Amino acid sequence: METYDYSLEGRIFPALSHYKSEDISHFHINGFLQSLEADEFASATIKKQYNILKSIFKLAQKNDVIKKNPMEKVDPPIVTYKEGQVFNSDELKALYQLLNQEDNKLQALIINLALKTGLRKGGDFGPAMG
Repeated sequence: METYDYSLEGRIFPALSHYKSEDISHFHINGFLQSLEADEFASATIKKQYNILKSIFKLAQKNDVIKKNPMEKVDPPIVTYKEGQVFNSDELKALYQLLNQEDNKLQALIINLALKTGLRKGGDFGPAMG
């Protein structure tokens, strides 16, 4: 829910809310998606924005808010994945040994948690929760 809210408030509304819903065309949406690409957002983030818009316009058409769905003429963005870096078993053993010697136990615990649960650096989660 927070991700959708952040996407809507932080990106979609600023880019498109000054248009009436029936006036938004595929040109506007393509321009919005291209602006995200120009701002070097990850392709998965751009696809997320596309999916949100697709859902919104589908619902708007279903409820007779708009006659034509502009998303029908927008090609979905292609998601490309970067190759990740992975520790081998020797590197993990060495890291665990160093973590066991770490004075900052909280930091060591957080790193252990990340390693043992497969947590990874993420992208689009919006502002940190207070």
